[in-house]
Amino acid sequence: MIGKLQQRKLVKVFSMYDTCNSGVLTFSDFERVVQSLAELKGWKPDSLNYTQLLDKFMHRWTHLKGNIQDNVAAHAIPNVQLKDWLQYFEDMLDNDARYQDEIHSLGGMIFDVCDVDDSGHLDRKEWFALFKAYNLPVVYADEAFAKLDKNQDGMLQKDEVVRALKDFYYSEDPEEPANFMFGPY
Repeated sequence: MIGKLQQRKLVKVFSMYDTCNSGVLTFSDFERVVQSLAELKGWKPDSLNYTQLLDKFMHRWTHLKGNIQDNVAAHAIPNVQLKDWLQYFEDMLDNDARYQDEIHSLGGMIFDVCDVDDSGHLDRKEWFALFKAYNLPVVYADEAFAKLDKNQDGMLQKDEVVRALKDFYYSEDPEEPANFMFGPY
């Protein structure tokens, strides 16, 4: 069962994907996230990279919708409500192997797109761009970056981001730095 702190963070992630602030997620929300992320690299909608990114998000959407329909008997409407989102993550977090696949996929997407200079790490500027792509308040980007950059080297390696994602989703410790990964929750 997800705890109160986890639930607050999951609501935050839900709002990151709810690009039109409608209170429900639709595939068009996922498409808008793809468009914002693709702009970071200058990928055009007809490019191979754009299509591959869209395919990854389509897979996530299909997996999310399928899981919700299977596990919480969601109606056949083309959206995901917050209660369904929370149930999806409760089910996913109870299955460690499935969760690990999800985190590595998500971490890979963050790096594939946000590592604009292909350096193998994310710097503050790239982290700032991630906040902009997800329409997060950029005033929190520096603070979030500093909390995640535990070794203070001015960059986030892929393993640091993947570990932070795991801590973000699993931790019920209010002092966990990864809680602030996407700003206040």
